[in-house]
Amino acid sequence: MAIDGVRAQSSTQQVTDDDPAELAAMFERHVRPLLRYCACRVGPDAAEDVVAEVFVVAYAQRKRFDPGRASALTWLYGIATNVARRHQRTELRIYRTYARGAVDDVEEPFADRAASRADAHRRAARAARRIGGFPMIWRRSLSCAFDQSSGTWAAR
Repeated sequence: MAIDGVRAQSSTQQVTDDDPAELAAMFERHVRPLLRYCACRVGPDAAEDVVAEVFVVAYAQRKRFDPGRASALTWLYGIATNVARRHQRTELRIYRTYARGAVDDVEEPFADRAASRADAHRRAARAARRIGGFPMIWRRSLSCAFDQSSGTWAAR
């Protein structure tokens, strides 16, 4: 336990110091467990961005860290939980916005295909509404399986 006390004390110093080298050392010490945690919360693609934001928030709030309440890693997990939750809400808003749909630009030369475009737009909006209601893990799986650049499903 004394070792943990020393580790918590050194983590405390590194959180409250303004020295960039100390922040880098804290980053190196805690980045792997935070990446694993965030990958489970938001998926592996967004985990690195979320962890980067965690350290930005931690640095900005370093004066609020109280070593008597928790270790630096526990404090970072709390920040990661909030950042991941914010990321998930933003992603859900994007799906809902897509579900509402934007109006397609229909020009005169393509008027004969307007009905098929409208049908496709309604189907896409309906699919986006349904996907937005899926649990996060399902949305991640669908996002990995669908190639958005070509609009096709990935080969298995």
